[in-house]
Amino acid sequence: MQHEPAQAIGAAPPTGTRPTDPEAALAVTPGRASTAVDDAFADFYRNEHARTVALARSLCGSWAVAEELAQDAFVVAHRRWRRVQTLDDPGQWVRRVAANRAVSSFRRAQAERRAVARLGSPSAVEDPPSPDRALLDQIAALPKQQALAVAAIYVDQLDADEAAALLGCSASTLRTHLQRGRAALRAAYDSGDADR
Repeated sequence: MQHEPAQAIGAAPPTGTRPTDPEAALAVTPGRASTAVDDAFADFYRNEHARTVALARSLCGSWAVAEELAQDAFVVAHRRWRRVQTLDDPGQWVRRVAANRAVSSFRRAQAERRAVARLGSPSAVEDPPSPDRALLDQIAALPKQQALAVAAIYVDQLDADEAAALLGCSASTLRTHLQRGRAALRAAYDSGDADR
């Protein structure tokens, strides 16, 4: 039986052993193919979920939003799983989708805040304060590539080659984004100290 994306994503870990060759399992019967694909995706989800959420949180500053962004990215990956699973690093692909959605979400939130400021503020529920909230806000406020570079290196702890691949740029371009991002964070931190 074919599962809906939400069932495959939230499903309990599969029991039993998984075939070593998913393509061979796909050729047996339609029911068996669905199980092999779902098992492969479930393994992928378990292995990549935490890193994807951590990266998204570093970009948006909220665990709740990060979970939602990660889930959205995994839904996209599940819909395109036959193609995504053939990539060199499917985890990097799903983190990139989540990162792009995080940046879009942050920009949308900024536009909403400006609109609320113009129209008046309704009572809103906010995330509980976090000791690193100010830093996460500063990272999220950086230009997209700088925010991705800082998050990939310092939050996701990728090496330079992995981070460059995540951003879709060369290692030297990554270093440039990282250098500019750190300089902007340092300047924001220094101006915050001066204001105290």
